[in-house]
Amino acid sequence: MPEHEMPSASLLEYFRVLRAEIVEAQKLRVQVGLAKIVFLGTLLGFFLKDAKGDPAVLICPFVALMFDCMVFGLSFNIRDVGDFIRDHIEREMRSEVATHYAELWQTHRRRRDERGFRDWGRIMFRVRSYGLSLLAAGVSFFQVVRPKLLIPVWWLIVLLVIAGSGWGMLIRLEFFQKRHRTPTADH
Repeated sequence: MPEHEMPSASLLEYFRVLRAEIVEAQKLRVQVGLAKIVFLGTLLGFFLKDAKGDPAVLICPFVALMFDCMVFGLSFNIRDVGDFIRDHIEREMRSEVATHYAELWQTHRRRRDERGFRDWGRIMFRVRSYGLSLLAAGVSFFQVVRPKLLIPVWWLIVLLVIAGSGWGMLIRLEFFQKRHRTPTADH
């Protein structure tokens, strides 16, 4: 690559730092998911064995929702940094060779999508995470209602609406909202 086409050292360093941030956020997202499993399992185990019938079990769905918000926030951060790299940093780093490989990568992704490729691992991670949260919520609300209603009905409805709204919003943002690309001069 000719010297005049080489990106500056500071741009390359900024690129490396942003890529490292993405990798760290991905690792943290997995750790938060594992912490959620351990924490919810322990919390539900305590309430189902030692504190059976205690209305405090209703904290479990909100703990699960908190973990889901943390995972979503990390996913958003990963996408945001990746979009910034694509739209700004890589554009400045483009040489003839880099442009060729970027076009090859985009062609590969487009063909893969046309053949119906789905990243089932990532999809199952997200579905499992929300499924675990909804299961914890179901078990918790069942424990409060089952022996006899331990709290007023209106309070139970309010808690259900709050938790349901939180998960509904996260699931909508995660699965059903189209991503908007940043408009650039090339597009």
